[in-house]
Amino acid sequence: MSERRGDAGDSYGALSYILAGPLLYGGLGWVADHLMGMVLFLPLGIVGGLALSVFVVYKRFGTPERSSGPNE
Repeated sequence: MSERRGDAGDSYGALSYILAGPLLYGGLGWVADHLMGMVLFLPLGIVGGLALSVFVVYKRFGTPERSSGPNE
């Protein structure tokens, strides 16, 4: 991904993070539910994955860049 802010690629990068979190952790929750015979970990994995992905998007794309010098 590009290091510059404001590119169209940033939007696709943020979208991929938002989709990947619930899919990954929801999938892990589904496997855990399947192995243990429960119905608890799938919803927890989806919600937890979404929360983590929103946090990652905020930290990566939502915080302003720091200037490199005192006059910038």
